[in-house]
Amino acid sequence: VAAAADVAALVVRNKNAAEEARARSQELRLMLETARALASERDLRRLFHRLHRLLGGVLDASTFWVALGSWEQGLMTIPYCVDHYRVLDVVEPMPLQGSLCGQVFREGVPLLMRTPEDWKPYPVIMHGDANSEDVVSALVVPMSIGARTIGVISVQSSRAHAYSERDRDLVVAVAEQAAIAVENSQAVVQADQRARELKLLSE
Repeated sequence: VAAAADVAALVVRNKNAAEEARARSQELRLMLETARALASERDLRRLFHRLHRLLGGVLDASTFWVALGSWEQGLMTIPYCVDHYRVLDVVEPMPLQGSLCGQVFREGVPLLMRTPEDWKPYPVIMHGDANSEDVVSALVVPMSIGARTIGVISVQSSRAHAYSERDRDLVVAVAEQAAIAVENSQAVVQADQRARELKLLSE
């Protein structure tokens, strides 16, 4: 009996080790593919689409959105939003105050919700957040460069316990890379615009 128990325990340990190795391999592949995508893409909408596809390969990203914030205006815009696999155009910006992504933007701390109970501290959810009745699990993470936050990324699911702390840490790492790519893209756009303005002035 003892020998059989030892064998069973060994089988479980080996299975867990194999699952851990597969998960780690997936994460490393995602980070490498993310780095390649961000290095080669300057169009923000295409960039966010590629991020969505990459994350969707390792976790439930049927609902996914990106919000970029402005401290000066006190608003957040949503340049990319997919709700249950449907791409939506969210035109209206939302305030930093009174919204879930606004809270993450202001505090720079990721949120992980896995059950309806986890949502109770956040009774007011504004348009652009997890406002679908069937959203149960969600990850809302800041896009940060050092101590400065420029936006928020969220993935959401209708399943309870769809995300783990490990998923949260993975999305945080992806969001940090995305924040750098967004700033680089915006800097290129601004430089091109300035070059056009100077050219017009010189003519």
